[in-house]
Amino acid sequence: MKKYIIISAIFVASLIPTNSFTQSFIVGSNNSTKLDKTFQKSSKSRELKLKKGSSYKIDLKLKNGRLYYISVCGNKAFKNIQYQLKTETEKTEILYDNAAHEFDKYNTFRVKNDTTITLEIITQPALCFECNTIKRDVNVLIAYKKINHYEDRKNIPDLLALASNN
Repeated sequence: MKKYIIISAIFVASLIPTNSFTQSFIVGSNNSTKLDKTFQKSSKSRELKLKKGSSYKIDLKLKNGRLYYISVCGNKAFKNIQYQLKTETEKTEILYDNAAHEFDKYNTFRVKNDTTITLEIITQPALCFECNTIKRDVNVLIAYKKINHYEDRKNIPDLLALASNN
């Protein structure tokens, strides 16, 4: 009887999909690391002009051994600006969504393997037509720094844990 239970458990465990992509991410809370002079500004950082209810995508090539810092903020008229880190494969998977974390303005994360993800910035829709036609500033700061072995061991929660809270 024990053999059948063990075999059944192994069979059921083999049916559970494992996503090695999301397992390569480790994300910290927005208070885990502050931006300082040790970070290098990425060429992907930019100032955007967006209307309410619009979105903008930035493809990011991330490298192992770096700590990344992303900050998205904008004109007060936008109130809350949402940003998502996601995969752009056959099946789009949201790795992080700041809307699930009270619209955090910045976050830090690192990757275990070199990979490419998409940062999507989404502005909330306008309440009236007039407001929808005006373009306003949204600032996107992407910075990184090389991390050493000590920093690599910091208590940064796994992205899977954060993704399950979304």
